[in-house]
Amino acid sequence: MQSELNLSTMDNNKTVFKKIEYYMGLITIGLVMFRFAFGTALNGLLITAMVLLAIFYMWFGFFIFNRASLQDLATPKSRSKFTPFMVASGILMGLIYSFCTIAIMYGIYFYQGMNFMLATGFFFVVFATSFTLVYHRLNRQDAPYLRQFYRRSAILGLFCLFMWITPVDTRLQLLFRKHPDFIEAYKNYRANPNDSHAEESLKTARSLFR
Repeated sequence: MQSELNLSTMDNNKTVFKKIEYYMGLITIGLVMFRFAFGTALNGLLITAMVLLAIFYMWFGFFIFNRASLQDLATPKSRSKFTPFMVASGILMGLIYSFCTIAIMYGIYFYQGMNFMLATGFFFVVFATSFTLVYHRLNRQDAPYLRQFYRRSAILGLFCLFMWITPVDTRLQLLFRKHPDFIEAYKNYRANPNDSHAEESLKTARSLFR
C-alpha cells in the first residue's frame, strides 16, 4: 500500500534533481533547435549543455526518476519506500539517457563513430522500452512511475533514429551549410580515413567554429 501511494503521488513531488533536469532539458532542446536553424553561433554552449545533461543523467538517474532527495537515503525507514525495481530502473534508464545524449552530440558534430553511437542509443531505448512495456502489463499499479520513461524514451530514441537514418551528406548540408570548408574536409577524410593530412585538415576545419 505504501509503495502504491508513493507511485500515485510521484508526479507532484518536484525535487531539486527533478527541477534541474527539467531546466537543463529545456535549455538543451532550445540550443539544439537553434543549432539546426541558425548554425554554429552557440556551438560551445550546446556542447557544454549536452555534456552536463549526460553527466547528470549518468550520476543522478535514481534521484531524478524516483523523485528522491539525499535525505531519503539517510535511514533504513526512508530507503524502504524504494523497491528494487525502482532503484535498478532509475539507475539503468539514467545511464541509457546519458548515452543517448552523448550519441546525439556525436551526430550533431560528426565525431568519429557517430552512426554506431546513434544506432546503439536507439536500440538501447527500444530494448529498455520493450522490457518496460512487459513489466507495465504485469504491474499496472506502477503506471505513474513508468509513464515518465515513455516520454523521455520517445524523445531521445526518435531523435537518435532520425539522425541515424538521415544520409550523412544531408546532415552535413543541414548542420554545416555555413561552413563549406568543414563539409569538404569531412568528405575528404571519409574518403581517405587513413590519410593523416586529411585528418589534420578536418581538425583544422572543426576548430574554426568551436
